[in-house]
Amino acid sequence: MQSIFTSGGETIFSIGNIRILTAMGLESGISIMLRMSIVIFSALIVASAPPLEIVYGLTKMKLPYEIAFMVLLAMKFLPLFREEFSDSIAAVQLAGADLHKIPLRQKLSLYACILTPSVAKALSRARYISLSMECRAFRVYPCRTDYCILKMKGTDYTVILATLTMTIIIFICLP
Repeated sequence: MQSIFTSGGETIFSIGNIRILTAMGLESGISIMLRMSIVIFSALIVASAPPLEIVYGLTKMKLPYEIAFMVLLAMKFLPLFREEFSDSIAAVQLAGADLHKIPLRQKLSLYACILTPSVAKALSRARYISLSMECRAFRVYPCRTDYCILKMKGTDYTVILATLTMTIIIFICLP
């Protein structure tokens, strides 16, 4: 859709005087597709790998372990936040509110009212996790030891090679 509605550059395909596909539109469409594929592949990585393996992989890539643990907490925290929000919506619906019949302005106001207790509960959980991490001496030592040691396998090398090949092809094909 992006390639059809973006005009500019040379015309690649036209019907009569109507330019359907242009070079700039095609470039814009490919750019959007690549961005979306990055989001999809990132979501697949997060969904398919256990959170601790992602943390170990990030620390093996020389990322500070504080940032790796922030990623772990975000991965574990987002489902809890979603659950709190859906519980609040269920409570409003059980109180008799029909969310499908409420006008948009009132619906936004209702969601803001629902979001406030969810954020408050999330902050109290975050405070509890922070206190727990301090009690366990997080960041006391400059280096951490790992229980599990990750090793590269054949599929890892295959994915890296395929990604590099696709990247080179993209840079060669795009001006």
